[in-house]
Amino acid sequence: MVGILNELSRRIPGGIDVQFTRMVIGDDSVVIAGDTDTFNSVDTMKNRLETAKIFETVTIVSTNKDKAGNRIRFRLKLKI
Repeated sequence: MVGILNELSRRIPGGIDVQFTRMVIGDDSVVIAGDTDTFNSVDTMKNRLETAKIFETVTIVSTNKDKAGNRIRFRLKLKI
């Protein structure tokens, strides 16, 4: 679990406006959910996390605008 948290903090750029709201760690995958400022930020996080050797694949499960229209909600699935 510490290795997973370390990779998340190392791979996600500090300049991205992101707030994580949920993280579920299973035997072979991790699902993280949260919100960010743009769809591009979700793509950037996905691409950066894919470079970590600990993750076999990173998939964007969902992205959508919140009701106010100023934040992007996302869910990523990271296969270990």
